Amino acid sequence: MSKKRILTFVGLLVIVALLVSCGGGSKKLDLKLRLEPGKSYGAKMIADQTITQTLMGQTQTITQSIGMGYTYQVQSVDPDGSMWVKITYDWVSYKQDSPMGKVSYDSANPPATVPEAAIGYAALVGRGFSAKITPTGEMTDVRGADQMVAEILGAMNLPAGSARDQVEALLRTQLSDEALKDSFEKAALFYPDKPIAVGDSWSGQIALASGMPMILDTTWTLKARKNGVATVETRSDARPNPGAKPLELAGMSISYELSGVQSGSMDLDEKTGWLLGGTLKQDVSGKVSAVGTSWPITIVSNIRFEPWQK
Repeated sequence: MSKKRILTFVGLLVIVALLVSCGGGSKKLDLKLRLEPGKSYGAKMIADQTITQTLMGQTQTITQSIGMGYTYQVQSVDPDGSMWVKITYDWVSYKQDSPMGKVSYDSANPPATVPEAAIGYAALVGRGFSAKITPTGEMTDVRGADQMVAEILGAMNLPAGSARDQVEALLRTQLSDEALKDSFEKAALFYPDKPIAVGDSWSGQIALASGMPMILDTTWTLKARKNGVATVETRSDARPNPGAKPLELAGMSISYELSGVQSGSMDLDEKTGWLLGGTLKQDVSGKVSAVGTSWPITIVSNIRFEPWQK
């Protein structure tokens, strides 16, 4: 597996941690996450991206589409409302068109041979971990990440040697208990700290330290309520995260400095706080630094959320 494609897989995997939890009448709404024990909740995310980079005077454009369907299976709910859930990745799709060629993979209709660039995505299907999440979206405990990494490595079937060692080290960094907790928790902390009415806004900060790190200064606004569905609009100003550590890959330190905006709208179930659907657009640009050099990069992402049932 090439270094570039390993990096693409792991960096974009965390996109699920960034996107999974975004997001009638005059009565105020106490919007919290309240999943019921014994039930399962699914969502589907599809991100269409255009990545433009200029290296050594040559402009390269990559277009890709990444899809994931995942399920939260609620195992138990504590008296304080905290939920133990098993999070499982049920479906993935990956398409890419780049100067290196075209790649297409869909776990719902897999080819006889999985493309090299999609091996990591294919290995993710059926894997998962357990987490304890509070009604405000705080992830207070994570279990099973090490086992998930071991299963992914086994499914990737990489030969012993330096390449496998590099992939394992990278996965254990990106998918450790603490990394998953950090990513999911900070993406989920959008719930307001008090009941809100239509037109009310609240703000927060999301610090992303994995993949392509950024700090998102975000404002959410309750725009509408109808038939038990709350529509929340969101806008974020993105800036570099100076506290993020560079990504270490094959002896190289790779860092990103990205700024831009993100905006969109989400529909949430008022009773459970679960994401029902929505769209996001993210437009960021900046530079990538590695092996003593740097180059400009622009990433435009259009993301949509849909219901998912395994």
